[in-house]
Amino acid sequence: MSFGTFVRELRIEKGISMRKFAELIALDAGFWSKIERDLVPMPDNAEKMQKIAEALSIPSESPLFIEMSSLASISRKSIPDEVLSDAKLLEALPVFFRSAYGGKPTEEELDNIIKILRGENDKQSLQ
Repeated sequence: MSFGTFVRELRIEKGISMRKFAELIALDAGFWSKIERDLVPMPDNAEKMQKIAEALSIPSESPLFIEMSSLASISRKSIPDEVLSDAKLLEALPVFFRSAYGGKPTEEELDNIIKILRGENDKQSLQ
């Protein structure tokens, strides 16, 4: 799901018109419409993300907020802050990218990624 689709679905579920929503988050309605239609990415602006969350009644630091923030990062073709701030996840990215492009990770690399996803504290390198 894209950032625009994610927010549009929540906005509609809350019964907020697109124009009213744009007003609530202090963005031009035409510009916001382009974001919702995925014609332009969500600007990298923490204050705007917070306003969007407030307008949609999404608590900060909630799983829904983290998902929304991640989708916004992806819309900008950037790595989400939640990943950049986690050294273990950053270390796993090369293995993930190699796997996504059809490369095969080693059994040890897969085990380490599974441990990271489970939240287990393993100090082994993923390289």
